[in-house]
Amino acid sequence: MRTGLAIAAAVAAAATNGVAPAAFADEAKGGKAPSLYLQCDGNPNNMSAGEGIARFIGAVTLLALFAPPVEAPDAEARKFGAEGVDACSALIDGAKAEGNVARRLPLILARAVHRVEALDYAGARADIDKARGEAAAAGLNGDIYFDRSFGQSLDRIEAAIMARQGQVKEAKAKLLEKAVAYPNSLFVIGATEDFIGLSSDVTEAEIAWLRSLARMDHNQIWVLSARLQLAGRWREAAEADEAYLDFHGGLGFDERNTEYLTATAIAQHIAGNRERARALIADARRNFEDRKTRGKPETDTSRIIEHFDLFEILELIDRGEMTEARRRYAGRSEWVAITLAQSLHLNGLLRANASPAELVGALATDPAEIRKKRRETRLAELLAQDKDNKTLFGKILPYADVGSFETMSGRVWKVEKSKMLGKESPKAKGMFYIDCRPAAWQPCNDSMLLHAALLAKQKGKAGFTFWRDREQPFYGFVRFGNPGEPMMAPTQYFAADDVIAELRRAIPAPAELEARKAARKAGVK
Repeated sequence: MRTGLAIAAAVAAAATNGVAPAAFADEAKGGKAPSLYLQCDGNPNNMSAGEGIARFIGAVTLLALFAPPVEAPDAEARKFGAEGVDACSALIDGAKAEGNVARRLPLILARAVHRVEALDYAGARADIDKARGEAAAAGLNGDIYFDRSFGQSLDRIEAAIMARQGQVKEAKAKLLEKAVAYPNSLFVIGATEDFIGLSSDVTEAEIAWLRSLARMDHNQIWVLSARLQLAGRWREAAEADEAYLDFHGGLGFDERNTEYLTATAIAQHIAGNRERARALIADARRNFEDRKTRGKPETDTSRIIEHFDLFEILELIDRGEMTEARRRYAGRSEWVAITLAQSLHLNGLLRANASPAELVGALATDPAEIRKKRRETRLAELLAQDKDNKTLFGKILPYADVGSFETMSGRVWKVEKSKMLGKESPKAKGMFYIDCRPAAWQPCNDSMLLHAALLAKQKGKAGFTFWRDREQPFYGFVRFGNPGEPMMAPTQYFAADDVIAELRRAIPAPAELEARKAARKAGVK
C-alpha cells in the first residue's frame, strides 16, 4: 500500500459520501436540539477530533461551498451512557447512518466510550472490533499517518476497557505495540499511556517505550529510572540517573539542581556503588548550601531534605545499625519524595526482624499492603474517570494532517545550507539551535529529528542527542556525535539511520514525494 493514500482518500470522501448536508441542516437549524453528531461525540457532521475535513484535504469542494453553516464543536452537548449510545447508534446503524469511514470511526469509538460509561464492557469491546474491521476494510491499517494519530485511539480505548476488566497486563501490551513499532515518533511515544499503580510488573516493551520517551524528553529519565528500580534493575536505574546528570550538566543552565544529585546518590547507594553515592551526596550538600549563601536557594527544599534523611538511613543500614535506621525511617508517617521501588525496598529491609514496637509510622505497612493500597487507589481513580464525560473522550486522538507533513519535505531534506539549523548555543558548547518553523505542530518534532539525523550523516556522525524546550515546542537543541562521546549516553542517543528509516515515511524526500503525488493523482482518477 502506498503510504498516505488510503487515509487521504478516505477523508476526502467525506465531502461527497457522508450524510447529506441538507439532512444535517434539518437537525441543526432554528435553534433546535444539538445534532446527533454533537450528542454522540461532541463534533459536528464530517468533523472529527478537532480536524475539519476541508482543512484536512487542503481544498473545499463545490458541495461544501453551498452547504449550510455547520455546528461548532460542543463537548457539553455530548450525551452520557445509554443516551450517548443511542445517539451514536442512530448515526452508525440507523436510517441516517454516516457513510464516510473517516467520520464513522470516531462515532464508533464514541459509542464504545458511552458503553464504558454504561458499564457495558462487552459491548464496548465489540465496538472496538467493529472499528478495527472498518479501518482494515478501508485500507487504513499500516498507513503511517493513521497508525500514529487517530489509529492509536483504538488501542487507547481498548486498553482502557481491558484495565477495567482486570486485564492490566494485556492492556499494557496493547498500548505498547505501536510504541515499539515507532520508537522515534513523538506522536506515538507521547500518547502512549501506562497503568502504573495497577500493575507492578515491568516488561521489556515498557522499558523500550520509556527509553524512547526519555530520548524525546530528558526529564523523563526519572520515570525510566523508577520503573527500572521497580523491576529490581538498580544498576541500570543508577546509570540512567547518571546519564541525566551528564546531559543536563551539558545544557549550560545557570544553576545545578540539588535534587538531581541526591536522587542519583540514593540510586547509586542501593545499586551498591557506595563510594560514588557518597561523593554525590557530598556534592549535593555543598551545592545546597552554596545556593542558599548566594541568595539562590532551591524552590522545593522539603524533597531535598527528605533525600538527605533517606541517605543517612541507607548509611545506617550499611553499618548494621538497624535499630536507629528503623527509628528514623518510622519517624515519618509517609515518605513522599522517594520512588515506590525505594519505599518497598526500605520497608522490606527494615521490617525484617523488627520488633512489634518498631513497626510504626512508615514501617506500619508491609510492602504487599503498600502495593495493594496503591493498586486500589489507582483503580478508583480510573473508574472515577468514567463519570466525567471527558477523560475517556480525551483518548480519541485527531487525524494526522497529511499535507502538513508533506509540506516540510523540501526544508527537512535540504542539509546543504540548512535553514533549520541555527547557531551554537552560547551556554552549551557543541549544541546547536534547531527550528522546525514554519511547520505546524503535528510534524514539528518529526521535522527536527529527521533533519538532525540527515545532518548527522552529512557530518560523518552516527547520531545525535536532542533537547526540546517544553515551553517553546517549535525549536530545540541538537548535538551530533557517536556512541561513547560526551553527552551521547544511550539514554539520550538517537541513531541517525534508525530515525531516517522511520520518519522518511512521514516526511518523504522530495523525489519520493513527487512519486507519491503522482500515484495519488492516478489513484483519484
